[in-house]
Amino acid sequence: MALFKKRAKLQEPFVLEFSKGDSQKLRHDAVVTELIEELGQQERVARSGIIQQLPLMTLNVACQLFQRLREHVIDQGDPMSFETITVLQRQAAGRGFKYEPYVRVGAIYFRS
Repeated sequence: MALFKKRAKLQEPFVLEFSKGDSQKLRHDAVVTELIEELGQQERVARSGIIQQLPLMTLNVACQLFQRLREHVIDQGDPMSFETITVLQRQAAGRGFKYEPYVRVGAIYFRS
């Protein structure tokens, strides 16, 4: 199981981890990067801060991103999907901590 242990970049008890393909989509899709830019301004975090944390994302930022994606899909009719998202839980590891898989969700679709 050591294969699934992640080094912690964040301090949250739970974070989301996007698959490699989804992480690339979050970095390069014009619609998604615009939504992340807006979230960064709202959260007072630079867009690059959210992008640099990928493939990890806090639950707060992810919930807001998913809500905005849903609104975009309803308004524009452009479907969006994610391959796999894993919820990671913070676990003590010696003097520090690591994130380990808690639950994995596959094939998430946003469509109108």
